[in-house]
Amino acid sequence: MAVKGDRLQGKVALISGSARGLGLEIGRLYAEQGAAGVMLSDILDDVGQAAADKLAGLGLPVVYQHLDVTSIADWDAAVARCASEFGHTPDVLVSNAYFFSLPPIMGEDPETWAKSIDVNLTGHYHGFRAVLPGMIERGKGSIVAISSTNGADVAFPSQASYQAAKAGVSSLIRHVATTHGPDGVRANSIHPGPMNTAAINSAPGFYEAVDAIAKSFPIGRIPEPEEVAWAAVYLGSDESSYTTGSKIVVDGGSSSSLLVARAALAPAHEMNKKA
Repeated sequence: MAVKGDRLQGKVALISGSARGLGLEIGRLYAEQGAAGVMLSDILDDVGQAAADKLAGLGLPVVYQHLDVTSIADWDAAVARCASEFGHTPDVLVSNAYFFSLPPIMGEDPETWAKSIDVNLTGHYHGFRAVLPGMIERGKGSIVAISSTNGADVAFPSQASYQAAKAGVSSLIRHVATTHGPDGVRANSIHPGPMNTAAINSAPGFYEAVDAIAKSFPIGRIPEPEEVAWAAVYLGSDESSYTTGSKIVVDGGSSSSLLVARAALAPAHEMNKKA
């Protein structure tokens, strides 16, 4: 058995966007911390199934489910399978799936804007609505949304739709916390800065630009996903029983320091000019 702790003892968790990167790290930690069941879900089915099989091969209670977060039917199917596999619908939802769109406002066409908002904001809305009935019925539950410092806390001269959506996610989380706190449901968001994931390798030169910016952070490097994933362990566990409507910023101090060098922003400024 690969269980290493009991912080999520007995919890059933559904994690979207978890075939790789931050979502997969959260799923692994949940399973290792004693969760009764963890459902990885994504649209990257081959990658996600392989990840789930690897964790299950270690004796961890992990399954994989196809989930397009823009599909209400996919959400309903994922929640129903959690119940059939693990005995009941999710105690914890980690809403993590994202679509990374890099252009600034004048460089982003309406179709890309619409797709980004659909995945990065409306996808969370669908997920919250899918899990809330079961949580309300049991009188307890935790919803954890992965927002971002990018848009929700600070602005950057690119990624227009991504920033707008992430700000919206933070607002929606506070709405859920306020509305369903009396039902026993907690809702919180995690605000990472850049991480060593597929997103920062999404365009030529973008990793190098982010790495240059990260050197100006108080903790002057790009983090690994696991360093952010531990915040989701806390928010999914009973350790955070009095935490709701809150955000946990895990960004190496970047959003509080304003130490970003102008030279590091040059690639984004050039992109804006070309748009």
